[in-house]
Amino acid sequence: MIEINDVEELKRAGKYHKLIEKLKKALSHQTEREKGDLYHHLAQCHDALGYEEEAVRYYRQALDCGVREELKKDTYVCLASSYHVLGLHERALDTANKGLREFPTYSPLSIFKSLILFSNKKEGDALKTVLQDLLRTTSDPDVKKYERALLYYSNQLT
Repeated sequence: MIEINDVEELKRAGKYHKLIEKLKKALSHQTEREKGDLYHHLAQCHDALGYEEEAVRYYRQALDCGVREELKKDTYVCLASSYHVLGLHERALDTANKGLREFPTYSPLSIFKSLILFSNKKEGDALKTVLQDLLRTTSDPDVKKYERALLYYSNQLT
């Protein structure tokens, strides 16, 4: 079995082909439930190499197998991003929205969603998404004092 430290070390070193080989070998020794994380890492390797179509397949398998929750958030982000790169904007948006239904406070998902919206010429929706995420996550008192007005204006953007 491949250890998570080995996975991270090989990713940092950019040894994606070697890692793909190790992950595929490890898959044959795992239960379906345990395969989710391995599929996630396989997808990331393919993503890093520019093989988005393969990455999509592995991200979907990770979600189907039941990737661990801390990786599941990133799986949604990466899958949405890969769809976006492939020009599958509706799938990208659907994936981001599905991830946000499951993880509504995970900012990377809302940020990627705003980029997808912007690319689809939905600039108002994109800005609204970013503003609402900013207002939810900021602790800046200067921004917070305008929260009510900013929420009002953000709702006028769509």
